[in-house]
Amino acid sequence: MNKQFRNMKIRIKGEEHSRAVQEVLFKLGFGWRGYVRSLEFTEAQALYATKADNSITYSSYDSKFFEEHSAKEVTLEDLQAMLKQGTDVENTGLSCGHTDKLDNLISLLSECDCHILLYPDCYCVYDKWDNETKYQSYEDLIAGLAVIKKYKDLVDN
Repeated sequence: MNKQFRNMKIRIKGEEHSRAVQEVLFKLGFGWRGYVRSLEFTEAQALYATKADNSITYSSYDSKFFEEHSAKEVTLEDLQAMLKQGTDVENTGLSCGHTDKLDNLISLLSECDCHILLYPDCYCVYDKWDNETKYQSYEDLIAGLAVIKKYKDLVDN
């Protein structure tokens, strides 16, 4: 498997399995509400990852709902293979083979206390006060986050 699906659904086998699935989804750029990357809802029986807004949602397991859901069913192993091979994160400039950039970006966003929404034509960064800044390229985004981090470090000290 060398391509990330637009929408995915994952059957959860228990709390440890949920934790492992969520950790990989975070590394693939997904988060709760699109940007929160902390382990939540580990008791859920199914997780859904939606590429349109990079969000993770959950449900109690209803086999009919799960089976009829239009998302592609994937396993933890499928997700790990996507991560290992590098993913095709559509329209973000973080294309196949650049998981190091994605890991760097996630780390920097965490340090800056920011979250990001990825759109076809830009990156929208929201700081902890919900101020929005748009960047057109990955390089501009990284430079902008460096400025935000310096400002945050000054304010926090």
